[in-house]
This record gives sequence, structure tokens and C-alpha cells, in this order.
Amino acid sequence: IDPKVLTVALTGNLDKVYNGNSNATLTAGNYLLSGFVGTERATIIQTTGNYNSKNVADADTVTATLSGNSFAADYGTLLSNYVLPATASGTGHITPRGITVDATAGNKVYDATTNGVVALGSSGVLAGDSVVLTGTGHFADKNVGTAKAVTVDIDASGTDAGNYAFHAASGTTADIAPATLVYQADPATFQLGQAWGSLGGTVSGLVGGETLADATDGTLAWQTPADSTSTAGTYAIDGSGLSALNYVFVQAADNATALHLIGNDTPSLVASTVAGLQQVDDADEARAPYAPDVRIVNGGVGLP
Repeated sequence: IDPKVLTVALTGNLDKVYNGNSNATLTAGNYLLSGFVGTERATIIQTTGNYNSKNVADADTVTATLSGNSFAADYGTLLSNYVLPATASGTGHITPRGITVDATAGNKVYDATTNGVVALGSSGVLAGDSVVLTGTGHFADKNVGTAKAVTVDIDASGTDAGNYAFHAASGTTADIAPATLVYQADPATFQLGQAWGSLGGTVSGLVGGETLADATDGTLAWQTPADSTSTAGTYAIDGSGLSALNYVFVQAADNATALHLIGNDTPSLVASTVAGLQQVDDADEARAPYAPDVRIVNGGVGLP
């Protein structure tokens, strides 16, 4: 009488979380054993198996290698009357290993974008696995503020990257500081006792293609402390009148000496020459002094 060959299949939940190897842990409940005669029964005691791959993308089968020592008889069953197949298999998958990565976002100066720079902390990647992590940050909005929420996106590359699911820790914040706009006055030279021309200048430092019209409120104005009672000398021309959510305003350093008042004894040719040299040489270019260091000195033209 030949032993009867039993039928064995793996069933139940055969999935596991990625742990860097292809080992599968089995229990008696994972075996579907059939083919016994009458009321005879036995239990599979083999507790180890293997996935067909250690990697998440490829693992879809679990196989257990069986032998005569792989099962134990229930009371009254004579094991020598039965034989197990060489293997038992079933469907099983390896799911990605979830890891929460600490991220630190860097503060920045307003640049009209929500882009942020982040540094990633310890990743928890298993020893021996090849994974490279890079992170990008995005502020909740582009505007200036402190402790602003930053969303962190993590990109994983490398041979073993597909075996993980990376998530950034919540609560990442950083500051956006105001950018700086500079009031730059156009140098001007006026003669005492005559009507003054208008004061003017430009505002520089806008970022991201913004304009004064869409980034600031108010009306740009230029003023000087000099008036009709002032004596010949050098005076400031300062810009004002604007405010902005995302910018702070400063005066250019040479605004402090941008206005020159000259006495009536200065020859008109000298005055007109100096005034002309101090202006821009091309009206289509951004307004800036052409020769700002040219000054009236002792009634003549002082070259730098």
C-alpha cells in the first residue's frame, strides 16, 4: 500500500511590510491541507517560507518547502500513510515600508514665489539599502510672515527606493522676510532765486516681475528739506508715499546729497552744464545719473 499524497496550498493573509529580505513567516492557519481518509487529520508545523522577491514591485508569491518533518499527526492518524508535496504556495505581497522623515525648512527673503528650501533628517532606511532622498518645500502662500506652514515633498531615488513610502513629518514652518525696495533719487542742481524744476527718481528691488502698481499702495513722491530760504549747498532728496505688504523701503545712500543749490554768482553756462551732465543720457533707459560726481566748485565745473 503506497502512502497517499496530500494536497497543500497556502491561504489567508500572506502579506508583509518590506524588511529587506524575502523571508515569510507562516502559521498553521496559512496551510490548507486536504486528502485525508476518513477522520484522520494532521497539522502543518512548517513556519517559514519565502517570497519570490524581497522587493515590493516583484513579490507576488509565497512558497514553503515541505518535508516529512513539516507536519504532525492529530491523535489516531498514522503519518506514514501520507506524504506531503515538495512545496506549497500561495499569493502574497510585500507592501512598502512607511517612514516619516523629519524636515527643516529654511527662512527666506520674499521672492514672489512659494518655493522653499528644506533639509531632511534621518530617514530610517534599512542598512544596506540604496536610497537617496531629496526634499522640496512649498509655503502656504508667497507673502511675508513668521512661522508659515511649509509643505514638504520628498523624492526618493536609488535601487531600493520603491520599497519605501516616505512622508514628511507635519508641523514644518519657516519665515519669509520682506524684500527691500530702494528709493533712488535723480540728482538735481538748481540755482538760488530761480524756479526749481521737479524732483524725481526710481524705486528698485522689485522681484518676480512685480511692478509698483501691483506690489505697493500709495503714490510715489519726492521731497527735500531745502526751500526758498535755503542757502547754497547740498541737500537730501528722499522718496516716500509708498507702502507694501512684502517689502520694506530704504533711501539710497547718495540720496543724502542728491540736491545741489548754487548761488546766483555762478555763471549760467556752468549751472546748465552741470545740470545736464547729472541727468540720464538716454530717456529710454532706467533713470540714473549720467555723471553724478560732477559738481559746481567755486563757480566752475568740478570733475571727479
